[in-house]
Amino acid sequence: MENYNGEYEMHLDIIVSSATHQGCLWAYNRFKDLVKAFDFGNIHIHESKSARRGDVLSRELQINIVGYATDIIIFRECVDRIIQRSNIFLSSTQVRLNRVDTSRKDARANLIKETV
Repeated sequence: MENYNGEYEMHLDIIVSSATHQGCLWAYNRFKDLVKAFDFGNIHIHESKSARRGDVLSRELQINIVGYATDIIIFRECVDRIIQRSNIFLSSTQVRLNRVDTSRKDARANLIKETV
């Protein structure tokens, strides 16, 4: 088994739904503030919001982050903590992590390397 000390890439898809516009923005902005705190040119985001469907307003944030293992673990722990706190303390707001995947940044290059 080889020891890998390189970069990883993580993709997150976070969805914030709320009955109120204020609750949706408050929770959504916590994630944007987190991205600002961690971003040194290694994070890319894509934002989308849906039109109000009945009483529910929702926003989606896709985050792609590249970093070493400690960066990825700490960022993911912060995301999990914001989701947990938002779901506990904001009764009309639901935050969920829709999709997460983490891979080595050079994993695709390894697929084409000859192994003998």
